[in-house]
Order: sequence, then structure tokens, then C-alpha cells
Amino acid sequence: MKKLFLLILTILWPLATMADTPERIARLAEQLPCKPGRADTVMACRALGRNISVSVEHDRKGALSHLGLCLFTPEMKRMSNRTLCNCVERIMLDLLLKASDKERLTYLRENRLRLMWEGYPLGSPQFDTFSKAMALVSESSETKLTENESGYLFYLIDHNETAITLAFPKDRELIFGTDKKEEDERMTLQLALGSTERLQPKLPEQSRLKSTADKNLWKLNGQQFMIDHMRSDSYYLKDQAGKVQVVFDNRYPLESFTNLLLGLVADPAFKVDLTHKRYGLVPPRFNVDWGSLFNTLVDKNVECYAAARLIDGGKTLSGVLVMNHKNYGYINMLTVNAECASLFSDKTPELKAYLFTNVPQNNLLNLFE
Repeated sequence: MKKLFLLILTILWPLATMADTPERIARLAEQLPCKPGRADTVMACRALGRNISVSVEHDRKGALSHLGLCLFTPEMKRMSNRTLCNCVERIMLDLLLKASDKERLTYLRENRLRLMWEGYPLGSPQFDTFSKAMALVSESSETKLTENESGYLFYLIDHNETAITLAFPKDRELIFGTDKKEEDERMTLQLALGSTERLQPKLPEQSRLKSTADKNLWKLNGQQFMIDHMRSDSYYLKDQAGKVQVVFDNRYPLESFTNLLLGLVADPAFKVDLTHKRYGLVPPRFNVDWGSLFNTLVDKNVECYAAARLIDGGKTLSGVLVMNHKNYGYINMLTVNAECASLFSDKTPELKAYLFTNVPQNNLLNLFE
């Protein structure tokens, strides 16, 4: 009986650990001749080559979250960008596990990747086999990541200064290794957990404020995002002593709502009736605190842009907040409505919002159609 139990456990354990594993990672695990265990580790895999090791990571629930050709130390990942480092490792492992260079060239083309050896692309007479790249992989090789307008460049340089270069685009699905459905589900979980941080907006220096047609109203000029009315401008008042305060006043409804969307209004305690519009799934609905929602969606690497307008004959404020993850080529978007009569008078005004997540930047205009 004990032997039977152990046999069943041996069969079912890998299936259980793969249950919440992203499809791309699960596929790599199936192809890998050295099977990962339950611990985060760097796993030697002699079946793939003499100097080959595999990076193994799990999420908070213990599900496998990363498999890749070990190219970075944990210290390097902490000092650099862990997400990009893992992306490079995963791509290189995927290439290594392909059965032929023909399959590798197809994979590179389909994912808009370029792999070069001393400046020559894979498939050229000078770089005729992937094994040339793998010959550079060793503990003494130097690694470097750089960013350009369209994507990233990874360099692997051996002790002879011979280099391979991997160029990859700012594509969320490629970089994170998850499809939209998987990433939307992860975001739903984050929304459910929320954030305990409070909104703590900072006031700008007075010298940066620009006057407007209203002598009492001042503006901090921001940037435009894709369309004319989607901007990061924010608005302020000055009292007689010259003290600056964020505009949240029924005399300036559009400017006030713009400030709110940009996370600049901490009080009163706004409540949000939130619907998460997920890909191919029944959209979950939450009742959340605005500060918790904003801090869940926005961190220091996210650029925020907002637009506000009055609808229903001026009775309702309608706004859009775009959260641009420029490093990874996608946006999250929040559409928010609020009744003017309650927004500036209730102790806990309610906002009604719809959240669209993991949208490629080039699809922004489609969301307004």
C-alpha cells in the first residue's frame, strides 16, 4: 500500500506543481531532460551540455514561474532588472531545446528576435550553427543589457572578447513569458489582495507652476501620450501666503477629476465599484478603496496620463487613466465615472470604474472606438 501511495504521489506531484505554471514555462519543463524540483535553485543539467545550468524559480504559491539557461547570478538580477534577465534566460533555453537550427530560425522570426555572433545573424555563413553561441556560455563570460527605443540588447562576451548579441522587442508577452489570459488572472489576484499603502502625493516646486487663464489656477505641465487630450498635466491653487495645494474643488471639476485620476488627491476616502474586464473570462467585480487600487496598479516605473470630461449635461464626470509600462510595451487603462453632486460633498464618494489590463500600446486607440 505504501509503495502504491508513493507511486501515485510521484505521478501526481509534477502535475500539481504545474497547475498554475504559465503555459510557456510548462512547455519548457516538459522538454527539459533534467526535471526541476520544488526549490528555487541553479540546476546543473549535463544532458544539455558540459557547462549548462538551468535557473529555476517558483511563485509564492510554489508553482514553477521561471526556467531559463543560467546566465546571471542572483546578485546581478537584483542589481539589474530581474524580469529582463529572466526573459533572456528563458529565450536562450528555448533556443537550446529546439531540435534544429531551422526550428531556431523560425522561433526567432516569429518572436521578432535577432541572435548574432560577432555581428553576424544566425543562419549566415559566419554563424552557421547555434553551438557557436553556446560555446561562449561559461562562468567567466561577461553579460550586459542595454535598452533602445524599440527593445533591448543582451550581450554575452567571453574571455577572448567574442560576443553574441540577442535583440528582443518591448513585448509584454515575450518579456513576462505569460499570455494575456494568464497575466489578467494574476492581476485579478493582485486586486483582491490590494495595497496597504496610502496615497502620499508630493507638491511641486512653485517655480515649475505655470499660470492659466484663471488667475487662481496653476498648472504643472506634463507630457502627451498618443492622443492630444491624454496628458499628465496636474493642477494647483495658491493661497494668499503663496502656499500651494492640489486642486480638488467643485469650481474646477475637470481639473479636480484629472488630479484624482493621477493619484494626487488623498482625501476624502473614495470608494470604487470596480469591474476587471479580463480576456475571455467573466469579469470579476470588487469594492475597493481608491488609494489601494491606485497603489496596486501604479509604481515608480509606470507613467500615468489622464483625460476628463463632463457628460449627462454636466451631472457626471467621466475620465480615463492610462498607466504606461513603457519598459515592457503595454498599458493598463482605467475608465472612471463619478456623480458631480456627490464627488465634492460626500464623506466617501463612490467611483464606478472598469479596468482593462495588459493592452499593447498600439491598441490604445481601439479602446476609444
